[in-house]
Amino acid sequence: MDREPWHPELRDAVFADVLELARLDKICFDQHAYSANLILRFLELYLPCVVAEGPDGDIIGFAMVMPELDESTCALVTLDVAPARRRRGLGRRMVAWCSRAMLEMDPPMELMWLTVASRNQGAREFYRRLGFKQADTIKDYYKDDDAVVMVHLDMERLAKGEP
Repeated sequence: MDREPWHPELRDAVFADVLELARLDKICFDQHAYSANLILRFLELYLPCVVAEGPDGDIIGFAMVMPELDESTCALVTLDVAPARRRRGLGRRMVAWCSRAMLEMDPPMELMWLTVASRNQGAREFYRRLGFKQADTIKDYYKDDDAVVMVHLDMERLAKGEP
């Protein structure tokens, strides 16, 4: 449930957003952030990417998902919410948007997976609340940390924003 007094508008990302997305990714992930060039490349590959706009039209969040068609799975590439806008339901809305996009594919994706830094307890708990389960750990995935691989097996529930 969105707890904002206003509902941030969710829309598809456009190429003009790239620099702002890279700036927000740097704020959210610092040394693990994607470069503007890589974000541009993802958009050129037509990866579904949702942008959340605040009341002044500023970008306050975005999420990107990558289908893996041969396996009927998808990877949540990134989920960014501006620090001042966290814990208000926006991340849940953007994950649901990504899930709906993956269910609309032909064939629809059957599960979503992601990686999260093992030390990022807040993000890990957020994904647990969404119904993701820890599936694996990848040693030294990040230069300074391991990655926890989390999986969600019910895309329909995830698309509705349910755990």
